[in-house]
Amino acid sequence: MPLYDIVLADQTEAAALASSESPLSSFPGFTCKPIDHVKLALLFPILDVATFEDAINALEPVVFGSNDGPFVSLLPPRLLDAISSIDPSGLPDIARNWGSSEEFARDGIGARQAEDFLQSVVSLWQHARSERRSLFLWATP
Repeated sequence: MPLYDIVLADQTEAAALASSESPLSSFPGFTCKPIDHVKLALLFPILDVATFEDAINALEPVVFGSNDGPFVSLLPPRLLDAISSIDPSGLPDIARNWGSSEEFARDGIGARQAEDFLQSVVSLWQHARSERRSLFLWATP
């Protein structure tokens, strides 16, 4: 079963993330299963950050633990800044729009999980910026 985590780390630590079987035991972050690359890419056009196709390219893994994973993708600061700039009163609408996708429905999740994810990202991104660090999507098949 695939696992997905959002992890705060320095860009020089990306290889360490890729070699870890449990990055959250060594790095701050949160489990975001089942928010994966495709669901994240769907968020880009909703926030007017990029097209879905450009988002998929932007989320390509930057480091591979092996051919079978884990895979580590740098979350683009422009996406994280866009999420952070969402007015709190508009967050439920963004989450509802994003969480109503077919991909969310297929995994049995919806707007509530989307909103929880967005709130967690905002908090972690604020922390990352204050430390001049990055956020990564760590994934294992």
